[in-house]
Amino acid sequence: GRLVPRGEKGQFEFVTTQFLECYENGGVFLFDEIDAADSNVLLVVNSALANGEMSVPSRHANPTAKRHPDFVCFAAANTWGRGADRQYCGRNELDESTIDRFRMGTVPMDYDETLERQLCPDDALYDLLKTYRERIRDNRLERIVSTRFIAQAYVKKHSHGWDTERITTKLFQGWRDDEIRRVKGA
Repeated sequence: GRLVPRGEKGQFEFVTTQFLECYENGGVFLFDEIDAADSNVLLVVNSALANGEMSVPSRHANPTAKRHPDFVCFAAANTWGRGADRQYCGRNELDESTIDRFRMGTVPMDYDETLERQLCPDDALYDLLKTYRERIRDNRLERIVSTRFIAQAYVKKHSHGWDTERITTKLFQGWRDDEIRRVKGA
């Protein structure tokens, strides 16, 4: 939480956060993109998760928050917490203590073909993009064909009249020629 000048005559009032609300009252909280979080914030979170309470120094009336028994905390990331790479250059390396807070509940995720086929019911387009994704993996390239791209490709083709060549041109934009050859199989 934080103090902001909102009260009568600009007096400072404490404004809570969603994390603090869930922490004290129960609920589920998701740290989405935790590998982009500020390390100083994660120090406070680590302490709260490990100790069952956390300091809230700007909340003068009640400076200690107690963890509710029905509080559940999840974290999601695009990396394994080891820092930036070519695909996710804006990611921070997570402290081992942060990784350890979530290690036992780690669930590796991959693309969901059922969802992607719903977002892209054009079998020929989906199969082409899935083949590209497989070739990217097989060639160990640091490129992706995301679910977002597949869904957008379907919309561009069926609502905007784009052909497959235009879609693949967008996919390969900024790639090196040798990467494109390996993925296209040419």
